[in-house]
Amino acid sequence: MEITKFTCDKCGDLDSVVFSGYPFGDRLLEGVMFKAFFDNGGTLKVTLNDPSDKAYCSQLNMKYWYKEALDFAKKLDIAECPKCGEEVDGPGQDDDAPPPKTYPAKALSLEQWVEEAIDKRKDKK
Repeated sequence: MEITKFTCDKCGDLDSVVFSGYPFGDRLLEGVMFKAFFDNGGTLKVTLNDPSDKAYCSQLNMKYWYKEALDFAKKLDIAECPKCGEEVDGPGQDDDAPPPKTYPAKALSLEQWVEEAIDKRKDKK
């Protein structure tokens, strides 16, 4: 199920969510917050959350960074409520996604592992 609106448990329906630029922009976008929202056609868009960041960002190639922010936002499973700061489901949250595949593994002590390795070598001879 693809998310087309945002909801906070405390604040209800939201027009947007915010997220940090650090995960995709590293130190260059550290402290810069982006806002993700759906336009009237239901398309996900991003912009700067704080207008005061515009002066700093005007020195950057923002066409590139907006694309990076949008790509990041599309995969974002947890974002921040702009009203209360609580975590909310992000645009990338998929409640219908299957759980990650797990592989059973047998925990062995070093002694057990060595013993099994020796037994396997004996079986090959």
